[in-house]
Amino acid sequence: STPTQFDPEAMLDTFLVINPEMKFVLAVPPPAFKVQWGIRDSVIVNGVSPVVVALSEKYQTYLVNFYTPLINSQNVFPDAIHPNAKGAKEMAGILYQSLIESSLIH
Repeated sequence: STPTQFDPEAMLDTFLVINPEMKFVLAVPPPAFKVQWGIRDSVIVNGVSPVVVALSEKYQTYLVNFYTPLINSQNVFPDAIHPNAKGAKEMAGILYQSLIESSLIH
């Protein structure tokens, strides 16, 4: 069988049909510090991030950037891709601060 292609616009549209007032938070992922499992930083920078930013603009979502603040944080990504507990805490802090600065939380 052919794998199903992920369609983020269809997913967002479906949620908006269910609840037109729904707010979305999209995130630019953190860096990949080495090629691992086919994941590479160049794909994040040139492929994933531009798509996330374009979707955020099209759907007027709030955008959280994990890439820039974590660019020098390889020490909390032990397998070069996934954060350890300290990295997850740093990511949670970035998300929290971003949401506090946004108009999403009153």
